[in-house]
Amino acid sequence: MAKALSIYGANNLVLEGGKEVDWRKDLAHKLLDLQNGEGFWVNESGRWWEKDPILVTSYALITLEIIYRGL
Repeated sequence: MAKALSIYGANNLVLEGGKEVDWRKDLAHKLLDLQNGEGFWVNESGRWWEKDPILVTSYALITLEIIYRGL
């Protein structure tokens, strides 16, 4: 999602009802809220290896880097 929105070039998204959101800020906050207390990310769903903290943490860090690059 972060890659696509970054390439699209939009800083804000207009939601249904006309509300504008800063997708970078909201996505970064969501990712940081989901971070485990030990510093890694993991998904409780085992689908597509998402229970592997190394894989999920890598995805989260790539996303945060894409967000940072766009600031």
